[in-house]
Amino acid sequence: MKIKLRYILIIVFFGVILAVTISNYTYSRKIIQEKYDLQKTHIEKALTEELIFINTSTKILETQLNDEMKNISYELIDKYIKNPQIMSWDLESIKEKFQNYEIYIINEGLQIIRSTFKEDLGLDFSKYPAFSRLLRSRLEGDEFSADRMDISITTKALRKYSYMPTPDNKYLLELSIDISKRYPDFQKMDILSKVNTLKEEYDIVENISIYKFNEDGSRIGIIKTEELEDGLDTNISVDKQEIIREALNENTKKTTEIVAQNKQNYIFTYIPILNYLDNQEFDWWNSYIIEMIYNDIPLNHQLSELRNRFISNLVILSFIFILFSLVIFRLFNKTENMAYYDHLTGLPNRKLFEKVFMEKINNADKNGNLLGVMFMDLDHFKDVNDKYGHEIGDDLLIAVSQKIKNNLKKDDFVARLGGDEFTIILDNIETKKDLEYISKRLITLFDEPLSIHKNKIKANLSIGVSVYPDSGDNIKDLLRKSDQAMYAAKNSKTSYRLDIE
Repeated sequence: MKIKLRYILIIVFFGVILAVTISNYTYSRKIIQEKYDLQKTHIEKALTEELIFINTSTKILETQLNDEMKNISYELIDKYIKNPQIMSWDLESIKEKFQNYEIYIINEGLQIIRSTFKEDLGLDFSKYPAFSRLLRSRLEGDEFSADRMDISITTKALRKYSYMPTPDNKYLLELSIDISKRYPDFQKMDILSKVNTLKEEYDIVENISIYKFNEDGSRIGIIKTEELEDGLDTNISVDKQEIIREALNENTKKTTEIVAQNKQNYIFTYIPILNYLDNQEFDWWNSYIIEMIYNDIPLNHQLSELRNRFISNLVILSFIFILFSLVIFRLFNKTENMAYYDHLTGLPNRKLFEKVFMEKINNADKNGNLLGVMFMDLDHFKDVNDKYGHEIGDDLLIAVSQKIKNNLKKDDFVARLGGDEFTIILDNIETKKDLEYISKRLITLFDEPLSIHKNKIKANLSIGVSVYPDSGDNIKDLLRKSDQAMYAAKNSKTSYRLDIE
């Protein structure tokens, strides 16, 4: 029972260690995943905040420039009313007066006939059908209009343009301002630079794209000012357009996963950045969808390393468990041997004898069998010690014990009580003759002298036998009666005697 309890304690101890190891592995996996997700959150937040900041700054600047260009345009109209001979105007002086705004005079044929920006002089807008229709409507109208800041086709610089028709609708007065020259710090607010910085800083970022819409939301394009003349690539797949519009309409971040042909997993996340005009109408031009493409290579690498360490720890833990179990059980067995076995002969001692006897009594009661209890010792053993020495005497005891043990049935039990005294529990005894037969057989075993270190030593046994339950119902009475029977046998020189004779 104690051995089982100790074994259970060992299992519980290592079970706790295993549980802690598994818990630590699970927790570490969670931390790695959370760190990966936190990186994504940080990247998305940084890009979103940058885009919102640029967008807000752009709207403020747009409003400021609109007011400024409108005032200048009205001053030019006043000048035109006073002097309609527009070809005689000193445009350079006017440019200097109005904070270096470029000035363009567009005629009814939609050609630039005068300009402070020499590169555009003679430019014929009638060659561009869509834009020419817009300019024609502005020329024939009577209101000031301004375009949003945009990339110049000729210079690739960020510019803003405004238009004001003359009262007689003969000319269209166009103003433009180079944002990078007027506001150099604004030029630094480049969302694509931020995109490139994030891609270089975080190895989980596979790619970042920013989608925006035209003014009525009918077209979707990718902002790529470095590669495209108009800064917008509208060559987008139908499936991608659907998820972009879904994120836009629901104003919710959308995520999909795609496994590439190389079995690499990619996570696509679409983040809407929506804006509204002062009249609460949706502002298509200043609304964006950020597409984040993440790879899970760093995540899988960390998880793989963690998994390998976990497996290694399990192997080491298993090895330690086996080694520890062997050591502990060896110690347990050694302790048990010291407690229950005779250190000289290796036979069970009195303590184990009494324990086994109680078990055999219970079995005998259940099966209705008899138990025989033999008590024996070696005749004249003291003389052997005196003549040959205690070492020879000890070896004689070992030889006698082994010979007795080897000639008993499997169910019989032999023990050394101390000195030269031995006792045997004989199981499943049916008659008195069985006890006599076994006693005679044991005595006959020692008819011939034993060879101990080249010494021929005669070992004579005296045996006394008691029977359970006839001789007694407890170990004390049975051993006492067996002992008495043994001494009676010695005195009568019959070698054995039964208590029930």
